[in-house]
Amino acid sequence: MTGQAPSIALVTAARNEEANLGRTLASVVAQTVRPRRWVVVSDGSTDATDALVAAAAEEHPWIHLERVEGGQERDFASKVHALQHGLEVLGPLEEDFVGVLDADVVLEPHHFETLVSTFTAEPTLGLAGGQVWEEYDGQRVLHDNAVDSVAGAVQLFRREAFEATGGFRPLRSGGEDTVVELEVRAAGWTTRTLRDLPVTHQGRVISGRGGVLHLRFRRGWNNWLLGYHPLFALVAVGYRMGDRPWGLAGLAQLAGYLVASVRRPARPVSLETVAFLRQEQLGKLGRLVLRGDRGR
Repeated sequence: MTGQAPSIALVTAARNEEANLGRTLASVVAQTVRPRRWVVVSDGSTDATDALVAAAAEEHPWIHLERVEGGQERDFASKVHALQHGLEVLGPLEEDFVGVLDADVVLEPHHFETLVSTFTAEPTLGLAGGQVWEEYDGQRVLHDNAVDSVAGAVQLFRREAFEATGGFRPLRSGGEDTVVELEVRAAGWTTRTLRDLPVTHQGRVISGRGGVLHLRFRRGWNNWLLGYHPLFALVAVGYRMGDRPWGLAGLAQLAGYLVASVRRPARPVSLETVAFLRQEQLGKLGRLVLRGDRGR
């Protein structure tokens, strides 16, 4: 880090987020430690998204609105292209941290202050974020993730750790946040969700279209793409058997993994990264068997 107070650069991709973006903007403006720069990329928005960001930028010069004309569909590749554009606008990073923030999350006022303090106390920590809670239908539901996995909606990277990765790459089936997280750990850094740092996601955390079974199929497909060890993939399927619709969610994930293993699409990670992941997963399975530690 620099000798000055730690600094943060943020990038957000937003498409037609008029309903949610106001709370997101307000929660970042209210931070006890604000970003030095925040680029919000409006990805072909047709609602008031641009106007909301422009109004905030007029009052807070560290917020910058960029507009790109994305594809006709709201998809994973389009979002990544928007993020890439935002990073290009930032140029060579001088900040100590670089983060991705979704346009539909609400942060606690001390969010970035807590993260920066944690990074300072843990020199090997390369990626961290808060614990996401889904807010919908009058409910507040915990988003299920492993403690060493950081939700893509709130990823904050130590700059050196981010620069050790290949950055965000557009993948048709999504998972760009998981790829870069894996590459952070493969480069020797640790990753962690701070369980006591809540983040509100406005609505369900649903990646893409097609319903629950399609989501689970795609998760299995992505697990193969990342190089999941077959035994670990099978245990993950067993865990999902308890999700609704009962049994079918797990079977859909298994189908995705098996179909990918037959079609063998090009993997977005290196053979070395696959080997690292499998060794990591076997270690987790060992701890699960010996101590019942699920790493949740």
